[in-house]
Amino acid sequence: MAQSETVFAETHSAVDLQVFFAEQCGRYVAWAQQEQAHREARDAALLALAFPHADFRRGQRALAEGVYKAAVSGRVLLAQAPTGIGKTVGTIFPMLKAMPGQKLDKLFFLTAKSSGRQLALEGVEKLKTPPGSLRVLELVARDKACEHPDKACHGESCPLAQGFYDRLPQARTAAVQSGLALERAAVRALALAFEVCPYYLSQELVRWADVVVGDYNYFFDSSALLHGLTQQNGWRVGLLADEAHNLLERGRKMYSAELEQDSLRGAKLVAPPSLKSPLDRLQRAWTKLSKSMAGEETAEPYQVLKELPEAWMQALQQATAAISEQQQAGSAKPLEPALQSFFFEALAFARLAEQLDANSLCDLTLRNSNAPGFAKSQAKLHTTL
Repeated sequence: MAQSETVFAETHSAVDLQVFFAEQCGRYVAWAQQEQAHREARDAALLALAFPHADFRRGQRALAEGVYKAAVSGRVLLAQAPTGIGKTVGTIFPMLKAMPGQKLDKLFFLTAKSSGRQLALEGVEKLKTPPGSLRVLELVARDKACEHPDKACHGESCPLAQGFYDRLPQARTAAVQSGLALERAAVRALALAFEVCPYYLSQELVRWADVVVGDYNYFFDSSALLHGLTQQNGWRVGLLADEAHNLLERGRKMYSAELEQDSLRGAKLVAPPSLKSPLDRLQRAWTKLSKSMAGEETAEPYQVLKELPEAWMQALQQATAAISEQQQAGSAKPLEPALQSFFFEALAFARLAEQLDANSLCDLTLRNSNAPGFAKSQAKLHTTL
């Protein structure tokens, strides 16, 4: 890693610094008062919240009571109910009712499918809380929220990334004051009105939301946004996992990583000259690994490895370290999309490799290319659950 540092020195008078300090404190106090007032109004609205229908469906009351008791006692509840019982409202309603008494900061409703997110948003809307009393936010994947998929995700390429943090405060304030459920379309409209990225605006709004609806991976992934913010801020949260039987297979995917040799080739095509040596070294190690396994008498297209190939893994770590160091250089340009994609995939693979144990599986898939005596390969790391 780079050991150099850049020092920026500025000189200001004591009076100017005092004014600046007072302004920052004033902004923070105003924000704290705003959030305290909102929390009090939210909790009052939730305490007065009534079930949105004249009566419960058959079995729905028992489900709601089970969810409420689990929330109050801090237990984990696994509920199985037939289709048509009204599971969405039957679980969201009691969780919201439990929030004031349990002093919960947020409720996360996690789903495996986009249709589940829509049902959750509709369920919250049916509860008809007073306008602005409950801030609801939907999180969507970056590729679905991106307005400029042809551009790299940095200020020198994407106009919505350039000056993002300069325009964020106004966009955030407008979102909070709108009183709207901030589902995908509403977040997009606000983001475009203030010329900021919809995806990153939604991530910034998590701190201000009461109910967040999103995919499983936002909480259960190894680098999950919601879990990380919860730990960082010490939030008390309620968690609803819709169709939890899907979580096992999704969990396997979240704690698995894979790399393809074609991805490395794509990265090499756009990499700067300073990265040529480490990427070439990794390419040679990969080709050697593929050829050695393809040349075995008992070679199979798919092979389970007893351990990670040491030379290949060392070359991978050297390549990721070189890319990181190149990025930390003061004059470094943002990574090209193909190189950035490979870098993130390689980092994920390397991190997971550090956790390789008896619950993990490492395999290699060989795919023959048109070139004689050459084999492409796809290295995979799976964590078995």
